[in-house]
Amino acid sequence: IKKRVQLALGRRVHTQSDHVIVCGLGRLGHLVAEELLARNERVLVIEQNEDNGTLEYLRALGADVYIGDARSPRVLQESGVRRAKALYSLVANDFVNLEIGLNARSFDPDLRLVLRIFDESMARRIQEHLDIHLSNSMSAIADERFVESAIGPADSPR
Repeated sequence: IKKRVQLALGRRVHTQSDHVIVCGLGRLGHLVAEELLARNERVLVIEQNEDNGTLEYLRALGADVYIGDARSPRVLQESGVRRAKALYSLVANDFVNLEIGLNARSFDPDLRLVLRIFDESMARRIQEHLDIHLSNSMSAIADERFVESAIGPADSPR
């Protein structure tokens, strides 16, 4: 019964606007959604796994949840992507994130997109050629932070 209730709650058309959609509720998705909620943003999480333990926690913080595959145009439409202010795609797969971003962009060409892209050269090309506002290579960010922790920022004297 609990599973059916979760699915019913998570597969409904959402009518909010000016909200932020977070696709993928792994470790990074959880942290991003939590931070957005702390900043008083309206958050809608799209997650495939209805058994993800973080769903109830984020619901308790005020997030809405849609159970489904964010690659599906129907899921994006029912999540109110046309009325959203931004979409984060934080799945652990570059091509899935790109597909989600392009599908979302087809609904709203001006939608602010943040895609998790591991391949740094792919991230650069996406940003340059597809007009994605931000696409970050996590390894590039981590590399820079590791270096800074050891020797300081690039502009600091040694």
